[in-house]
Amino acid sequence: MRRVFDELPRVRDVVTWNAVLAGYVRAGMARVAREMFDEMPVVHQEGMPISVNVGAAMVDMYAKCGCVAVAREVFDGMPRRDVFAWNAMICGLAAHGLGQDAVELFELFLGEGLSPTNITFVGVLNACSRFGLVAEGRQYFELMAEKYSVEPEMEHYGCMVDLLGRAGLVQEAIELIEGMPIAPDPVLWGTVLSACKKHGLVDLGVKVGSKLIELEPAHDGHYVLLASIYAKAKKWDEVREVRKLMSSRGTSKSAGWSLMEAQGNVHKFLVGDMDHKDSIRIYNMLDMINRRLADAGYVPDVSSVLHDIGDEEKVHAVKVHSERLAIAYGFIVTEVGNPIRIVKNLQRGAGGKI
Repeated sequence: MRRVFDELPRVRDVVTWNAVLAGYVRAGMARVAREMFDEMPVVHQEGMPISVNVGAAMVDMYAKCGCVAVAREVFDGMPRRDVFAWNAMICGLAAHGLGQDAVELFELFLGEGLSPTNITFVGVLNACSRFGLVAEGRQYFELMAEKYSVEPEMEHYGCMVDLLGRAGLVQEAIELIEGMPIAPDPVLWGTVLSACKKHGLVDLGVKVGSKLIELEPAHDGHYVLLASIYAKAKKWDEVREVRKLMSSRGTSKSAGWSLMEAQGNVHKFLVGDMDHKDSIRIYNMLDMINRRLADAGYVPDVSSVLHDIGDEEKVHAVKVHSERLAIAYGFIVTEVGNPIRIVKNLQRGAGGKI
C-alpha cells in the first residue's frame, strides 16, 4: 500500500491521505500508521487535515495498543473532533489508569457543549473507579439520566460497583445492585466478592461467594476468590473445603499464563515455568529484580497464597508468577526506554492460587 502511495503524483488530496491512513488503522498497523501521520503536518499546511473518522479511529487504536501518549497527540492535533474521538480518548485514559486526566477531559467535553453518550459515561465512571473519585462518580452516575437522558446499563452499574468496592463501601455496592431495575450480571457480584477479599470482609465474602457459586457452579474463578478470602483469614480448613467442593463438581482451576511479544515472536509463560529456551537468563534477571525490590523495601503480599505453607515458600510462590517471568524476559530483550506489554488470561491480583 505504501509503495503505491509513494508512486502517486506529489499532489495528494485529503481523500488519498485519509484512505491510506484508514487502511493501516483497520489493519492494526499502528507503527506504519504513525509514520504516515507524522508526515501529515506538511499536509495540514496545504489545507488537507486528517478526517474526523480516521482521527477517531487512530485515537482508539493507539489507546487500545497502550500508546496513550500517541493517542493524545493525535487527539490534540485533530482540527475537529466528534463524540467518537472524545469517547475513545476518555476511555483510553481511563483504561490505562489516568483517571484524573480522563475526568478533566470529560469536563472539557461538556464545556464544548457536546452531549455524552452511554460510552462516554462508561469511560468517565471507569476513570473515577480507577482513581478513587467516589464523590465525582456518584455525581456523574446521577447526571446520566437526570440531565442527559442516558439510562444506566450493566457496564455503568459495573463501574459504580467497582468504584464503591475499591473504596471499601461494599454494603453500598450491594444495595446498588439490589436496587437495579435490570437483572444484575453475576460479574457484578464477582466484583463485590473481590472487594470483600481486598478489605478482609470474610463473613460477607462467604455469603456473596456462596451466592455466586449457586449462580455459576462451573465458574472456577468464584471458588478461587472464595478460597482466597478464607486464606487471607488463615482459615485453612475452609480453603480445603472449597477445593473439595470444586473437585466434587468437576470444576478445575484455569491455568494462569502471561504472553509477551518480542522481536516478532509471542512468548508464553506459566507459573514457575522452566521450559523457555532462555530460562537461566530469565531467572537470573528475576533474582536481580527481586533483590532490588527488597533493597527498596518491597515486601511481597502472600496473604492470598492458597496453601498452608511457610512464609518463605509463599514468598517464592509469588515471585515465580507468570507475569513476573514475562517481565524479567522483557527486561532482557527490550531496548531501554521501550514499553514492556504483558497480556494475562487471569486477573486475580497478588494471589489466587489453589
